[in-house]
Amino acid sequence: MPDIKCHTIERQFNSQFTLMLPRLTSASYQADALIIDLEGVGMPSYDSSHELPLSQFIRDIPVVLISRRNLEEWQAADFLPEATTLYLAAPYSIASAKMILTKLSEIVTKRPTEPTQLEPKDNNSLYNNRSDRARTEVNSTRQEASHIKTSKVNASSSNAKYNKAVNATAAPRHTSSAISKNSVATHLDPILKQYFNSLYDTALVKNILMILAQSQPFTIGFGRRELLINPAEQSVISDIGSRRIVDYFTIVGRHEQTAVNTPQLSLLSEDEYYDRLQQLYDKGAKKQALTTLLWQIADEVIRQDEPSGQHNLALKVNYIPNFSAMRQVPSYVNSVMSACLSKPRRIDELQELFPQLRYQHLNRIFILSILSGVSDISVLQSSAAIDATTQTEHSAIEQETSTNNKDIKKANRTGFFKRLLSKLAI
Repeated sequence: MPDIKCHTIERQFNSQFTLMLPRLTSASYQADALIIDLEGVGMPSYDSSHELPLSQFIRDIPVVLISRRNLEEWQAADFLPEATTLYLAAPYSIASAKMILTKLSEIVTKRPTEPTQLEPKDNNSLYNNRSDRARTEVNSTRQEASHIKTSKVNASSSNAKYNKAVNATAAPRHTSSAISKNSVATHLDPILKQYFNSLYDTALVKNILMILAQSQPFTIGFGRRELLINPAEQSVISDIGSRRIVDYFTIVGRHEQTAVNTPQLSLLSEDEYYDRLQQLYDKGAKKQALTTLLWQIADEVIRQDEPSGQHNLALKVNYIPNFSAMRQVPSYVNSVMSACLSKPRRIDELQELFPQLRYQHLNRIFILSILSGVSDISVLQSSAAIDATTQTEHSAIEQETSTNNKDIKKANRTGFFKRLLSKLAI
């Protein structure tokens, strides 16, 4: 339907980093109709507390409400005008989407023409009747955030057995976001800052470093969801699909890290970890490799900000992630990773081995390997140290060359006979 002009409102979060109804923009006040993904505004299931804010947001504009949950509860609530409210269950087909849009267009066409409602001077007036005014303090998310289809976690037996051999030290539960000393993250931090500075200050890098810094089981919470991570096993388990997790990090990952887009991290004792693990198994959740999830997250976030410079870092990977569990991984990635599995490879060496690839492609593999945790840190550190030494030597040579060139240039300016006559005159 090319005649329909669409305006997308960015998803927004409250101070607890839970999705909420966004601020209305100037363009949205001029809209003839609204299409609202209920999960995208923090209302996945019907609740009576949603009625007032949603009514104020929609006003009397025709609307399509989309949900993956039970839409019958929303319809039974009957707080929106029946004549101007349509419902669409997700996932939906192209045919059903077109049918709903056709009905919506008909409703808009039949409505009497009314004066355009002007945008209020204070957007917060939309929330004056809410008890929780803190919901108006939101963090703007990245532009043109696209909805990514979620995948349901396959059911597994509640009697699933799990291995309790874990090297985590039992400790009382507490919250931590600091990077521990002598951790993987501590060693990676200066390398990322020096060689991939354009990504260094993003929430993606900071949050992954926070994850890699931990040595005992912990949970990461965002909204009402959480990930259960065991560093000793390099495993992660959750009752939501990996696509939803990737979607969350994609929204916040491009921005600089702030208190709002830093997920809540809580350390767990061994007993707490296994209690939580069994609860998730009972819900049908399955474990997956932490490196696989981190690769997917980084792969999505840095698509539009790939480092392209040349450097002297060497890459050696301890193992290759499970690319079969991911989507849209180029075939050359596995070949490059295989070349780095047996011996360290500098980026210029890889460019010679794979002349069809640009430095941008190779840098992408470097950063994904580092952030996913499959790279050999000792190789990165040693190559960075050699690079620093080489740069120091080059600087000394350049300085010496510059001094010599200065004397030569001076001699060229004065000339042999001028200098000889000058000496004879003395």
